[in-house]
Amino acid sequence: MYKIFSLGDSAICIQYEQVISQTLHANIINDYEKLLTEKFDFVKDIIPAYCSISIIYDFEKVKFISKKKSAFSFIKNWVLNCLQKTITPKIITREIKEIPVCYHKTFALDTENISANKNISIQELIELHYSKTYHVFMIGFLPGFPYMGLVDEKISFPRLNSPRNFLEAGSVGIAGFQTGIYPLNSPGGWNIIGKTPLQIFNPNLSNPCLINSGDQIKFVPISLSEFNQLNQHEH
Repeated sequence: MYKIFSLGDSAICIQYEQVISQTLHANIINDYEKLLTEKFDFVKDIIPAYCSISIIYDFEKVKFISKKKSAFSFIKNWVLNCLQKTITPKIITREIKEIPVCYHKTFALDTENISANKNISIQELIELHYSKTYHVFMIGFLPGFPYMGLVDEKISFPRLNSPRNFLEAGSVGIAGFQTGIYPLNSPGGWNIIGKTPLQIFNPNLSNPCLINSGDQIKFVPISLSEFNQLNQHEH
């Protein structure tokens, strides 16, 4: 079930159950694909998240098309018609994307703190992080920043009380039961346990995000020397 409400005068939100669930998210991605299939030029963007889909639209175009109807009513009816389609859109089979990560202490700013607080060894922490396949629930905060989950309970850890002023692009972190990758140099409050040499966001590409909502991600541990080699190749 879901509810639909406006986000200002040029956006609408489809709100689903407020839980973090891969099953729910699979349904959200399915609805997202339906909306993409029926997308018209008055729709500027469609953004899936953990428990919602936001649709950004051109207010002037919608008002011109809708005539006496409000823009919200017009878009809401369009959304309902899309989601009630009996023809299921083509299901996209997403391959598991492997992301190399160097967990060397050079990049692992918070590994020792997590290890001490969770009473596990650094090696166990690292192994627990890369042993799982993660589902990408949404892209947000920064262009191309993937919110992934769920990490093992043994290594879940709250955000820093005070965010750092600067983190390097490629930094891999944990926040609660989520793990993510900083795509750009930026401030950040996640616990950093490693770094990938891959460029997660490249605005010069037709699809600038290396990782997209609905993807499956597997981290692959690499040595510091392997990191340096790959980093030279990427940059």
